[in-house]
Amino acid sequence: MKRKTDYWEDGIKEKRRKQVSAVQAERSASLNASSQTQIDMENMSPADLKNKLKEMGIVTRVRDIKKLQEMYTNALLKASTN
Repeated sequence: MKRKTDYWEDGIKEKRRKQVSAVQAERSASLNASSQTQIDMENMSPADLKNKLKEMGIVTRVRDIKKLQEMYTNALLKASTN
């Protein structure tokens, strides 16, 4: 027997709606951060990318901007999963 019928009728719906909203807000913040990183990366020179990689503990002799961007993206993804 459920004691708080008003909770089970209205309260649970409100609580679940708030949870969904929180998850959606977190996802959009994550997408905004990744798109901002992409924009920043496009404006970086190879030397800037190498410095960022070096700060993350990755030393490389690669000079190609596309390869450096890929390495930096992979490093960010790896860092975010840890």
